[in-house]
Amino acid sequence: MIRRQARVRLAGGSALRRSLVAAVALILSGLPTTCLAQAPALQSSDTQSSSSVTRTAESEKGFTLSAFYGGSFFSHQHITELNGTVGYNFNNYIGVDVGVPVYFVGASHVFESPTGPVQRSLSVNGIGNVYADLLVNSISTPVLYLGTFRVTAPTGNTRTGFSTGRVTYDLDNYFDHDFGRLRPFADVGLANSIADTQFFYRPFVTLGTVVLSEAGTTFRVVRHTRVGASLYDDAPIGTQTVFSRINGAERTGPARIDRDNGYSGWVTVNPTSFLVLEAGYDHSVRYGYNVFSFGVGINIKQAYRRAKDSL
Repeated sequence: MIRRQARVRLAGGSALRRSLVAAVALILSGLPTTCLAQAPALQSSDTQSSSSVTRTAESEKGFTLSAFYGGSFFSHQHITELNGTVGYNFNNYIGVDVGVPVYFVGASHVFESPTGPVQRSLSVNGIGNVYADLLVNSISTPVLYLGTFRVTAPTGNTRTGFSTGRVTYDLDNYFDHDFGRLRPFADVGLANSIADTQFFYRPFVTLGTVVLSEAGTTFRVVRHTRVGASLYDDAPIGTQTVFSRINGAERTGPARIDRDNGYSGWVTVNPTSFLVLEAGYDHSVRYGYNVFSFGVGINIKQAYRRAKDSL
């Protein structure tokens, strides 16, 4: 299940902030204006699925471009991600895109020594796996269907937990329907690696067959603002290998080593036609994590149009 990476997910000093600002500036300045179009993978405020594909206010034919920055912090650890995606919409229903995430990981640990408590910190940055998506939606039907088939190449470093060192796939299927302000949804997928969820950037990646499912609902509080809640379940099948993003450790074992379930709550605000702001909480029952997350997504086409019109 592709649980966004463009939908929502801190510790760091001024150097990290400067690096992120520079990276965003590089992405935005280095892409040609022919790519400035609405990205299928950029959600609107009316979307709360965990799928990478998102309902959009308009789905235009042509090139697409989006950028996302988000992350999670929990248990003296933080994982943030800067993600740029370029794609093409063939029509209102089918599109493709490619992208690559850049991760910023930090952790701290306090341990006792003969001279008193000592705090050890680590910081690891690097690219993750380059990915390609086939995107399908059925926006004109009573029940919305959003489908994604993602394939990743092992471009990330396995020693830092940014990759499994293998090609991975993720087939995701998301459904929802509006009942006034209420929008129940269900999401089920089959993959060979457990992906980050919308509100849980995990401190590890996995390799092994897994069925991923989630169900919940969102509620439109006011225009451009929705709140949501869901339950999720990760059900591995067969042998699993886990790669830590914190200490680089690797472990292989039966399905139970990365079995997980939990629940999430979040709020999404769409203050403009091109900007999405998210904040959420996730509790992992299996690992006992309490995860607080944030995310910022930008539709660069709409931002470009708004700036052009204001000139």
